[in-house]
Amino acid sequence: MNMLCVMVLSRIRTLDEYGTYSQLLMSVSLLSTLLLLGLPNSINYFLGRAEDHQDRRNFLHQYYSLNLILSALVGVILVLGIPALEWYYKNPAIGEYAFFLLLYPFASLTMSSVENVLVVYDRTDTLIGYRFFNSLALLLSVLVADWTGMSFRGYMIVFLAVQVLFGLWVYVLVRRLAEGLRFRINKSQLRTILAFSVPLGLASSVGTLSRELDKLTISALFSTEEYAIFTNAAKELPLTILAASTTAVIMPKIALLLKRKQKEQAVALWRESFALNYAVIALPVFGIITFAPEAMTILYSEKYLPGVSVFRVYALLELLRCTYWGMLLNATGNSRYIFRNSVYNLALNVVLNILFYMAMGFIGPAIATVVSTFILAAIMLWKTAKALNISMLNMLPLGEIGKISLLNLVLAVVFYAGKALLPLDAVIGTVAESLILGGIWSLAYAVLVLGYVKSKWHTINHYGELDA
Repeated sequence: MNMLCVMVLSRIRTLDEYGTYSQLLMSVSLLSTLLLLGLPNSINYFLGRAEDHQDRRNFLHQYYSLNLILSALVGVILVLGIPALEWYYKNPAIGEYAFFLLLYPFASLTMSSVENVLVVYDRTDTLIGYRFFNSLALLLSVLVADWTGMSFRGYMIVFLAVQVLFGLWVYVLVRRLAEGLRFRINKSQLRTILAFSVPLGLASSVGTLSRELDKLTISALFSTEEYAIFTNAAKELPLTILAASTTAVIMPKIALLLKRKQKEQAVALWRESFALNYAVIALPVFGIITFAPEAMTILYSEKYLPGVSVFRVYALLELLRCTYWGMLLNATGNSRYIFRNSVYNLALNVVLNILFYMAMGFIGPAIATVVSTFILAAIMLWKTAKALNISMLNMLPLGEIGKISLLNLVLAVVFYAGKALLPLDAVIGTVAESLILGGIWSLAYAVLVLGYVKSKWHTINHYGELDA
C-alpha cells in the first residue's frame, strides 16, 4: 500500500509539487535522526530488561515525555530554519508549509516507537493492525485527493492530519499498556537512557546522512522538478525482503556457532544465505535494468523517464543489499568496526559525490553511492575475514555468484533483443510487451534455478538444528 501511495501521488501531483513533498519529508527525517539521539533503539533494551510492570511504566513515562520535548524542538528548529531550507533547495514554496514542518516531527518520531513497544509487550497483532490501517488511511487520502481534485496544500493538510492522528493513537496504545501515562523527567534515568542511546544515535545519523547524501547533493544543485525525478529514480524498491528475513533468522544461529568456536560453519551459513538471496534478487534486478523505461512508467508515470539512467544505477545497487555485510562482525562483538566504517563511508561518499557530479552531472551522485557502498562492503568483508582469520576469497560464493550473474546476463540480452525484434509493441504497447516478456523470462529462470534455490533453502534449514 505504501508503494501504491507513491505510484498514485507521482501521477496526480506535478514534478514541482512532488519535489516539494520529498524535500519536506527529507528535512524532517534528517533533523529528527540527528536530534532523536537513538531513542527508539533504547525501547527494546530498557523495556526488555525491566523487572516488573512498574519499571516499564517509569521508562515509558520518561520516554514519551522526552519524545514530546524532542519533537517540539525539531519542529521549532525547522520552522526557524525555513529561510535556510528555501535557500538550499532553491524552493520558495517551502515556507508555505511551515505548519507541516512544525507538526510532522511529532507524528514521525512518535510512530517510530510503536513497533518496538508493541513487540516487547507481545502485541504483534495490534502492531499489524496499526500498520495496516495507517497504510490504508494514507492510500485513501491519496485516492480522495485524486478523485476530488484537491490542491497540493489541501493534500498536505490531510496527510499531516492522518499522521498526527496515528501519532496520538500511539499515546493511547501506550497509555493502555502502561495503565496510565504521565509527563515526567527523571534526571538520573534520563542519563542512563542517553548513555545507551546516544552512541546508537550517532551511528544511525551517520548512516542516514550517507544514504541521503546523493539526494542532498541533487537538491542543492538542481531544480525541484529534477530533484523529484531523482528521488523516485533512487527510491529503494521492495526487492530485499528475503534478505532482511534471512538475516533476522540466521543472525542468532551464526552468533551461537561463533560462540562454540565453529567459525567455518558460521561462514558457511552466511555464504549459503548470500547465495540464496542473490539468486532470488538477481532476477528482478536484471529485469528492471533491461526494461527500465517500462518499469519506471508503471511505477511513477512517463514524466519521470528522464531519470531512467539513475533508476538503472540504483537497481544495480540492490544486488549489494542481498546480505547484511556486518553480520559476522556483529556476531563476533566487533560492532565498533561497523560504526567506524560507516563514518569512512560517509566521508568517501561526500568526496565521490562531488567528483562524480563534476565528471558526469545528474547521474554522478547515483554512481557515487553505488561505488561507495561497494567499497564499504569490501572493507567489511576484509575486516570480517581478518577477525575470523579466514581467507577473504573464501567468504563469498564467487563461483555461484558468477554463474547466476552470467545466466541473468544471457537472459537479459535474449529478452532485450526479443523486445527489439518482436512487433508486439505495435499491437499491445511497450509496457504490455515488457510485462509479457518479463513473465516468460521469470518462468524460464524459475525452471533453471528452482532446484538450486531449494537446495540452498534446505541447507539453511539444516543449520537451524543446533540444539545438540
